[in-house]
Amino acid sequence: MIATDTATSRFALWIACLVLASFFIFCLWVHVEGIESDLESQSVGALSTAGIDNMELTLSGRDVRLVGTVASEEQRVAVGQRLLAIKGVRAVDNQLTLARGAAAVAADKAALYLPNLNFTFTAGQISITGLVADQQTRDAVIKAATLVATGRRVLSDITVSNDVSQVQGLPRLTRLIKVFDIKQPGMIDLKGRVLTLRGSLSSEGLRQQLLDQASAMLGQDVSIEDKLQVVESTPFPTVADKAAVQQESEASPALRLQSLDLTEVTFKSGSDVLTSSGKSALGTAIGLLNQFPHLDVEVAGHTDALGDEAFNFDLSQRRAQSVVDYLVASGVKRGRLVARGYGEYQPVAVNNTAEGRARNRRIEFHVMGGSD
Repeated sequence: MIATDTATSRFALWIACLVLASFFIFCLWVHVEGIESDLESQSVGALSTAGIDNMELTLSGRDVRLVGTVASEEQRVAVGQRLLAIKGVRAVDNQLTLARGAAAVAADKAALYLPNLNFTFTAGQISITGLVADQQTRDAVIKAATLVATGRRVLSDITVSNDVSQVQGLPRLTRLIKVFDIKQPGMIDLKGRVLTLRGSLSSEGLRQQLLDQASAMLGQDVSIEDKLQVVESTPFPTVADKAAVQQESEASPALRLQSLDLTEVTFKSGSDVLTSSGKSALGTAIGLLNQFPHLDVEVAGHTDALGDEAFNFDLSQRRAQSVVDYLVASGVKRGRLVARGYGEYQPVAVNNTAEGRARNRRIEFHVMGGSD
């Protein structure tokens, strides 16, 4: 009987404690709600008095959070300080931003509806991104880039939007790529009315030519940001240079092939027909290829930049193939040889002099496989 009374008393005590805790929590909640309501009322009143209403105010306990726009940085700071001065406010999370003027907004809108194109290129590929007005422009840009990108992959991510205005000459921008040093990274970036050019050129004359071409293509409404650098082309190797290369390559069949002097491998003008002297100049190459049958070789054809670029590309491919055919006829297995034309896109000298063009018209050997 006594045990039962004790258990009942304990149960009643627990019930009483639970009721008191609930009452305490309720009073605390009412108190906090009252504090938040009071602080919110004071905060809104302070902002209203200051003539500020373009913002959202939220409270969490005694912490205030502000989101919205104000006219100046001074006003943004002043609003935060005004709220911190209210008794009971513990912290102010000031996320106000500055409102932009009508002129700035209009400029952004105008730029938004102008086409954007970015060509980023390396020796291995050309990447194109941007925003153009129609599918026809998009296809024309990609086609033009593919023609210029001989030997390189073209990756495109161009978006078409009816909201973008038409601008003439966008596909012609790809012609600027061929002026750059193909072995160096470069970029052509058109954003609205600003064209940025980055990359390496072999002379100051080519740099000015590139700027003039860009200006002529897009007109005076587009400003050009010049980030170009001039890298002087490599001079003809001296006798000492050739001797050093010969000494270094004697121990390596691959180097011996790649360092061959093929300047006398020439063709009849405008054709892929090897001259008699051109065939004779391949005699050493034939000997090395037969001496080292484990080496596979790319025969690379190059032209100068005179004439049509599509014709030059086709001519470089046909000339490389003519050399391969002559080597096969001289006893080299065809499976070891690959012909590849690079057109005018990998110059080793400037194209505005006869000497430079003569250096750019050339055949090269690139060893692709095999061990020394």
